[in-house]
Amino acid sequence: MRLTALQMTFSRWLTSVLAGCLFLSTPDAGAQTLQLVQPSQTDPNITQFNNYHYVYLNTSVPSRHQLFVFLPGTGGAPAGYQDVLKTAANLGFHAVGLMYEDPNTMNSLCGDLPDPNGYRDTRLAVINGGTNAQIAIASADSITNRLVKVLLYLAAKYPAQNWGQYLGAQSNLNWPLIVIAGHSQGAGHSGLIAKVYPVARSLMFSDTDWWTPQRAVAGAARKLDFHAGHHRR
Repeated sequence: MRLTALQMTFSRWLTSVLAGCLFLSTPDAGAQTLQLVQPSQTDPNITQFNNYHYVYLNTSVPSRHQLFVFLPGTGGAPAGYQDVLKTAANLGFHAVGLMYEDPNTMNSLCGDLPDPNGYRDTRLAVINGGTNAQIAIASADSITNRLVKVLLYLAAKYPAQNWGQYLGAQSNLNWPLIVIAGHSQGAGHSGLIAKVYPVARSLMFSDTDWWTPQRAVAGAARKLDFHAGHHRR
C-alpha cells in the first residue's frame, strides 16, 4: 500500500492525539517489535482483504495487560496507521492494526435509508458477520473473527508474549481487556463495538455517521456531516 502525504500527516497527528486520549506520556521505542500477519495465515476461510495485520509489542516497557486494536478507515489498511500502533506499543499495550472488509463508506450504503437502524445493522454485519440489503459479510471476514484468529495465531507462535490473555475460555474475545479504536469507518465500528461489548475504552477519530430523515438537520440549512467522540467505561 502506497501512502499519500495526507495519510502520513494524519497518522502523525493521530499519534499525538492518542497519547493525549490515554492520558499518558510516550516512552522510548526500546525493544519494540513488529510482526506482519496476513489474515489468510490465521484462517483459511479468509480469502480477501488480505493486507497484513500490523502487530506491535514493546517488551522493554511495563505491560498494561490491555490490547489496543485499531480499525482503518474506508479502503485503508493497517500499514497507514503504523505511528499510532507504535505509540500504543510504547505505552505498554499489545497493539494490533486489524485488516477487515472496508471497501465502501457507511454513508454511501446507509445515508439515504428510511430506516434509522440502517447504520447499526450494517455495521453489526461488518463487526460480527451478516447480510442485509446493503451488505453481505461472511462470518470469517467479520472483525471479531479476524481478531480472534490473529490472537490465536500470535498466542500459538509467541506464547511468552501472552497474547492469549485477550481470549476467553471458548476462544471468544476478552473485551474488558481491549481498547478499541478506529479512524473514519473504523471509528464508527469502534463506537458501536463499545456499545455492544464491555470494552475497556473506545477511541473514535473522524467518524461521519449521522442519520436523520432525508439526511436533513431540523432547523439547519445544511446537512450535518461530521462528528467524533472519545468513550471510556
